[in-house]
Amino acid sequence: MAIEALVERAKLAPGEDVRVEQLASDANTSHHLVTLRDREPLHRHDRHAITVFLLRGHGRMHIAGAERPLGERSVLYVGRGVVHAFINETSDSPAVAYVIYSPPYNGGDRILVEPTEPTVAPE
Repeated sequence: MAIEALVERAKLAPGEDVRVEQLASDANTSHHLVTLRDREPLHRHDRHAITVFLLRGHGRMHIAGAERPLGERSVLYVGRGVVHAFINETSDSPAVAYVIYSPPYNGGDRILVEPTEPTVAPE
């Protein structure tokens, strides 16, 4: 699917701040289209690593205690247990990302954390 088609598919409804749509999955990964109007809270995934491809927008990713700028066509890997959060700095439209989870995401592994907690979960 073309990037433009994915971005067009990622529309938010009025009043909707985030939308996650699963596009595909197999035994090893799941693929999601994530649309974010503003920001997500600091969180981690203890059982999943993710790869994020930013398709539209720009902003900052808090990751493991550091902050990294992300722009369109940026790619970022977030390992298991690493605290992270994206802040959309695109003023006129939501950010859109293609996110791959490994293993496939089942919805039960998003752990919210306080900014004072360690940036990597203990093993």
